[in-house]
Amino acid sequence: MNQPEISVILPVFNAAAFLKESIQSILKQSITNFELIIINDGSTDGSQAIIDSFKDPRIISVVQANIGLAATLNRGIGMARAEIIARQDNDDISYPNRFEQQFNFLKTHPDIVLLGTAARIIDQNGKPLERYHRHPTNSDTLKFLLLFDNPFVHSSVMFRKAAVTAVGGYDTNVNYFEDYRLWSHLSRAGKIANLSEVLVDYREVETGMSKTAHNYHQKVIRQSIENIAYLLTHYRLEDLKRFVGQSRGEGPFTELTKDFKAFDTFLRDVSMAFERQYKPAKENLQLVTAKIRKQFLRAYYNTVIQTPGIGTLTKFIARIKRRIIIMQMKS
Repeated sequence: MNQPEISVILPVFNAAAFLKESIQSILKQSITNFELIIINDGSTDGSQAIIDSFKDPRIISVVQANIGLAATLNRGIGMARAEIIARQDNDDISYPNRFEQQFNFLKTHPDIVLLGTAARIIDQNGKPLERYHRHPTNSDTLKFLLLFDNPFVHSSVMFRKAAVTAVGGYDTNVNYFEDYRLWSHLSRAGKIANLSEVLVDYREVETGMSKTAHNYHQKVIRQSIENIAYLLTHYRLEDLKRFVGQSRGEGPFTELTKDFKAFDTFLRDVSMAFERQYKPAKENLQLVTAKIRKQFLRAYYNTVIQTPGIGTLTKFIARIKRRIIIMQMKS
């Protein structure tokens, strides 16, 4: 077999309902020189029969006892023969030109170590839900957003094997999200980006390797705290927990003026530390910090609305202010 330009890693776990369509979307890519590493991580349904029904010589099929998504992905990375690795989940769909567009971008931008795309959200039956995952595209903004959340669709990414190997691959610690954690580490190793084009259908289902995580918010908050602590070494852990919780709407909130002043000071400290570390374009940083401030205010007014014992008029005003903030965030 010729040296592939791309290694595609497709981990599988009990995905019989969606797997055929997912594999077909990869095999129908406009760029053809790739290997498809399918790792069946202990499925107990008919997934393996579906995998075996494909006779394409580019497919490398592996069956193993269940070891979990992160360890399975690390095995796939170890098997990959190409320097460029593409990911896809076993229930998602790649558009025919996805690999070609990402591969060409990475060839012309050798400093990019991680590249995602926008995605359309579909339901369990493949029906579009008129919702999209659209994230910023430039490296400065994405690196700053990674301090607070995950601005990448895992099923859409391509990355450089050398860079991922250098940061230790996917972390198998179940207290973290393997993708958010890896992107956070990669962001410290090189530039990152998203393509603005929608090149993936992301399926919302009740089950799946990457979509059944318990304690979702706790895991995101835990990684966010670690990311910010990497920059703000002088902040106390309890303060970081409070501010990160507030940025995600988890609270705790007490009094708006006091809380917002403290949060704004925290956000300025994060911005200044980020500027010292990465030298970003100021306009990119200003846009994303403004968005985070609005998220804080929206979360605060949500808390007011949901708190028992608060007067009807106060809640009515809070709803109006929250609606204004939501409209500003969409504009």
